Parts: sequence; C-alpha cells; structure tokens
Amino acid sequence: MKHIRVMGICLLCSVLYAITGCAAFTPAEPRTSGFLKDYSNLRPGKGDEALMVYINRGVNFHIYDSVLIDPVAVIYSKDSKLAKLSAQDRLKMANYFHAALENNLSMKYIIAAKPGSLTMRLRFALTDIKESQEISMDNAADAAPMDSAVDQVSSDATGSHVFLNDATVEMEIIDSMTGQRLAAAVDRRSSAWNGVKSACDFWAQRVTQRLDEFAGGDYLLER
Repeated sequence: MKHIRVMGICLLCSVLYAITGCAAFTPAEPRTSGFLKDYSNLRPGKGDEALMVYINRGVNFHIYDSVLIDPVAVIYSKDSKLAKLSAQDRLKMANYFHAALENNLSMKYIIAAKPGSLTMRLRFALTDIKESQEISMDNAADAAPMDSAVDQVSSDATGSHVFLNDATVEMEIIDSMTGQRLAAAVDRRSSAWNGVKSACDFWAQRVTQRLDEFAGGDYLLER
C-alpha cells in the first residue's frame, strides 16, 4: 500500500512538472522588434546579465565622460497588451523611463544635449511583440523632466500591472560621433517587474551600474 502511495505521489509530481515546467522561475525568450537593426553579435547572457548581450571588448569605456540619451521608444504589435493602452499612457511610460535613466546616469556622467567626442549615445525601447506582423512605434519627441514624469505615471492610469508581465527591453550604447556599437542587450524578466516605475527604475540603475563596471574593466575580464 505504501509502495502504491509513493508511486502515486511521483506520478502527480511528474504531471505537475509537465504542466508548469520552470516557466515561473526563468525569463521568457524575447521576441525582437527590429529596434536594434542588428542582433547577430548578441550572445546569450550569463548569470545576472540580460538574456542577450553584446559588449565591445576593444573599447575603453573609461574615456567617456558624458551620455546622450535618446527619447525612449515604445514598440508593439497589433495583438499585444501595449497596443491596448492609450497613446497618452504609452508616452507617460516612455517619459518616465527616460527621466529615470537621466536621473541615474547623471550621478556618474554629464548628460549631453548633443553628440561629442567623449559622449556615448544610449538608445532604449520598451517592446511587446506577439504574433501579428503589424508593428507600431511610439517615440517621444521630447522627454519630460523627472518630477513631471513621476507625477504623470500612476498604476491606475497606466495599467502597468497589465503590460509589464510581457514587455521586453532592447537597448544599445554607441559612440555618439562614429556610431560604433559599444554594447547592446535584449531582456525580458517578467517575474521581477511589478509596475512601470519599478521596471524603469531597475533598468536605469542596471545600465548605470554596468557602465560603471565597464569603465573599471573588471567586469570585461570576468566575462
């Protein structure tokens, strides 16, 4: 009887594993949007890295003292959750994300208004691509100041809990004068994102941290 009970428990566990797998604990595979144009040199991330990563090891990140931050793009397919939000709410998300990036990066770098010889350019997009081939992009012409952007974004206004479970982030850092790619990443870590603000703050802090590590050189040696 005991043997039958053990077999029953094992069978139940097998069925539960087959149904649930490890999806709740691992990042979902990202669907790329075309924002980066070229994904061929991105490799699978390791440890706490993004799902797909590229780092130009021939670059001396230490020479850069400023960063030019492009307006954050929001890219989505017709059948995505992002498409169901209003254009105004998507703009609020983009503005808050830009403001969070500027707020964090300004602690380490000069925030530039135009390209320069010692300036990096940061391109960032929130994306939500499903099965539909009909893709749209919202791109804020001017980013709102941090205080204004914070005031604009609220959980009831943005429906943040609705879309961030499925959103993907694509980013690229290039030399602002030559256009040489310095780093790029694509990530989708849905289980860690509980809202618009927390997601934007997480990525703004992570980009600042990574650039600081790149400039130090130790991170590149370890990977």
